Amino acid sequence: LPKRSSEFIESTKKGEKDSYLTLLGEALNCTGTATLSSKAAIAGMGGIGKTSLALEYAHRAKENKAYNLIYWLKSETEASLLEGYRELLREMGIYADVKEDMVKIAKQHLMNKDKCLLIYDNVPSPDFLKGKTPENAHILITSRAHHGWENSPLKLDIFQPNESFDYLCNITGYEPTLETENSVKQL
Repeated sequence: LPKRSSEFIESTKKGEKDSYLTLLGEALNCTGTATLSSKAAIAGMGGIGKTSLALEYAHRAKENKAYNLIYWLKSETEASLLEGYRELLREMGIYADVKEDMVKIAKQHLMNKDKCLLIYDNVPSPDFLKGKTPENAHILITSRAHHGWENSPLKLDIFQPNESFDYLCNITGYEPTLETENSVKQL
């Protein structure tokens, strides 16, 4: 997994009581068990926090030992996805030639794994992953595409004002005091 972000702020959609992180967990675990297949997509404009949310979910799942295998696959292009599968297979002790069908080999070997979470980061479109993911895993997708997914994606929105303040304090090191909040409001 990529390094955990120290700047992550758990945020909520306007009008919702549950955080995006909670909603994501519910979407992936709606089957009630981590051994069954499930897919969830996080959609939103570039820089909104899709990757940060997916990364935080993955690190918390790792801490809670929710999965036997958690793996991050860059998925901007066919080449980056295939390279990700090749690296995953290497970590599993399987050395495959690049010219072989990396997707087929990965899917075959992942069928023997129990409780897997695969994160496909920056998927260009809903059709991009068709036929390229294993059947027995939890699949978490980040994408700028809002429409065309199997299930309705979790659509990220901008921070609420209090979340913006918390984030600003977090990245600058300022204490979240009333005085700091008033100074921020004047900006």
